[in-house]
Order: sequence, then structure tokens, then C-alpha cells
Amino acid sequence: MQNVLLAVLVAASGLAVFGYLAGLLWQAAAGPILGALERGRLRRFEDLVERGDQALRAGDTPSALRSFASALYLSPARSASFAAQVAKHHTGLLSRFIAASDRRHGENVGVISLAVADRMLRKRKVIQSSYIAALQTGDSGRRRALESELRNNSRQLRKALADLAAEVLANEAPAALH
Repeated sequence: MQNVLLAVLVAASGLAVFGYLAGLLWQAAAGPILGALERGRLRRFEDLVERGDQALRAGDTPSALRSFASALYLSPARSASFAAQVAKHHTGLLSRFIAASDRRHGENVGVISLAVADRMLRKRKVIQSSYIAALQTGDSGRRRALESELRNNSRQLRKALADLAAEVLANEAPAALH
């Protein structure tokens, strides 16, 4: 009887030590693993931007705008450096929408929609900074509230870019007939 009790006690202790070591290993590995996944996801969105650039150069504005609108990175960033990369990516997207708009021969196409999208991106940057701070402090209640704000901002941002694309396409200059 004592041998069985001792075996159970040793097995439980072994499992506790294994669980503790596994937790330490996960804490050490989680950051780099999640960072690599984030960077890979951003690379896929940057590929969409490149496809949009190619379509814009080929004169296929609708395809270019679809690619640009699809290239929004809407997942919350887990570090300040990655959040800065995402902000740079979004700035590049807005500049591409401006380039598509400028194809309208100098008309002020999409100025209001562009301003709305820019405002949503600036708001997202502020929310994202607060989210990173909440991650660092371990404030799970604040983190959940900010995730909700980020989801709401994502919906608004998608709508703003869809409106901008529709406005640019609605004002597309007709092809010249020769």
C-alpha cells in the first residue's frame, strides 16, 4: 500500500515539474513564434499590394483597388515595432488609393472618403498603442475592451476603403475614342 501511495506521489510531482517546465518553455517560445506568424501574415498582405500595383500599372483600376482594400492588416499587433510596420503598410495603402484617384486627371476624387479612411487609420494607431500597453501590464479587462474597439475600427475601416474605391471607380474617366 505504501509503495502505491509513494508511486502516485512521485508521479504527481513529476507531472507538476513537467507542467512547470513546459510553461516556462512556452513563455520563452511564444513571443518569437507569434512574431514570425505576424510577419508572415503581413508579407501576404504586402504581396496583395504588389498585385494591386501591377494591376494599376496595367490600367486595371478596379482590380488594383480590390487588392489594396484586401491588403488591410487588421489583426492586433503584439509589439510596438510590429505595430509601426503595420502603420507604415497602411500609409502605403492610402498612398496607393491616392495614386488611383490621381488617375482621374487632377479631379478631387475621393477626398472625403480618403479623409475618413485616414482618420480611421490614425484612430487605429492610437487604439493599437493602448492595446500593446495593456498587453505589457497584463490588464486583461482593458485588453478585451481594446480588442473590441479594434474590431469596431476594422469594420469602419473596411467600409471607408470600400467607399473610397467606389468613389474612385464612379468617377473613372471614360476611355478616349480615336
